Amino acid sequence: MKNKTFWGRKPVIGIALSAAAMLLFGLLQVPSGLTREGLLSVGLFLSAIILWVTEAFPICVSAIGLIVLMPLFNIMSYNDAMGRFGAGTVLFIMATGGIITLTRTTIPLRITANILRLTKGDARLIILGFSLAGALLSGIMSSLATCALFFGIVNTMLKTAGCEPGQSQLGKALMIALPVCCGIGGFLTPAGTPGNILMMELMEGYGIHMTFAQWTAIGMPIGLLAVLAAALWLPVVFRPEGVSPQSKDAIFQQYDKLGQWTACEKKTVAVILGMLACWFAGSWVPFLNTTTVAVLGMVAMFLPGVDLIDWKTFQRESDWNLVFIMGTASILVGGVSQTGAMEWLVARAFAGLGSLPPALMWILISALVCILRAFIPTTTAVIALFAPMLYSIASMTGANPAAMLMIPAFWAPAAMLMLYTEPIFLITFGEGYYTEGDLLKFGWLPSLAMAVVTALVFPALLSALGF
Repeated sequence: MKNKTFWGRKPVIGIALSAAAMLLFGLLQVPSGLTREGLLSVGLFLSAIILWVTEAFPICVSAIGLIVLMPLFNIMSYNDAMGRFGAGTVLFIMATGGIITLTRTTIPLRITANILRLTKGDARLIILGFSLAGALLSGIMSSLATCALFFGIVNTMLKTAGCEPGQSQLGKALMIALPVCCGIGGFLTPAGTPGNILMMELMEGYGIHMTFAQWTAIGMPIGLLAVLAAALWLPVVFRPEGVSPQSKDAIFQQYDKLGQWTACEKKTVAVILGMLACWFAGSWVPFLNTTTVAVLGMVAMFLPGVDLIDWKTFQRESDWNLVFIMGTASILVGGVSQTGAMEWLVARAFAGLGSLPPALMWILISALVCILRAFIPTTTAVIALFAPMLYSIASMTGANPAAMLMIPAFWAPAAMLMLYTEPIFLITFGEGYYTEGDLLKFGWLPSLAMAVVTALVFPALLSALGF
């Protein structure tokens, strides 16, 4: 009842806070060095984040409303706004919706059965196995979809094993591991999350060209290190029980009934592997950029004889909210940057940052992004908010700009602290295996550790790769 009351009031609170933010910025005296349009662009950006965090309106509705307000407040013309909305990032998100075909195969069940065989029911190894499998799969498809896939399997396994919600430590650890590690997996490759594509586009605008292979060379080691840190820390915090022989046998019985891979499953794997190969080849073949390959992969799934997906299913299962929020985020960050508001904010907020020792500066920045990210619900909003700001900090302090931009790129999908503002946790939270307090009990140490790791490793790693 408590949760229902909270969520029932949340939209009203969101609308009130959003309106109050816009009213406040509209009434404030314009500070020296900033224009009225710049001040309003900051207020509109803040209002957007409040609306997205509280889900006061359906995302499509709030996105359309925010676009209309841009020319109304003289921040950006309607044509300029719509030009930014139709960027390659939006096309990429629409195209990768075709990978939902994987959700209708038996591949996740096959993965689970093999994980149980390899782990022999050991709780620590089971958590590690699901964490790595979820992260790796999230590197090529939606983290939400991946988490939903494994949730169904893990939930069935826990129920078969008699693991009671609220009592089972194994259930608690696994239900936290899935959203955390599937989220982190979005950082492994550019295809892992739309925020990565948005970051690559912003980097291009800053004169930094990063290929698919270069991103993966950075994302794989750092992302998998974060997954390992989470998977190894969970058993220490919750001390989970092992899986009984009866539960393992039930999973194996389902697996044994599957038989050979179907033609649909083989074609799905072939298309996805082909997309991965083309994404890597794009490091040397300019035509094979990330968005183009995604579109070609989607088209391949519709081809006669392949027929992996139909248009009605694509329309029904694609994340159109994400399409709108991505397009709107591009417009908002364009407004804040175009009016000079971002440069003004950075100059004042980080005026004394350059006097700090470099290592301390990097650690504080990564920790701050980690904490603030807990209140922002989408990867694209995180990237849109922090990328211009951190690029300006890099310019002011002489820090490596590519390394600085990779900090929000990592934290955008790597959520480990806040429950209600991160949609991926709501997939597993509803079963009642863990609480908000359990998440914080787990998340503080991996977050602190990765804030230090990213701060110290990114500059060295990016420099070694020639950035």
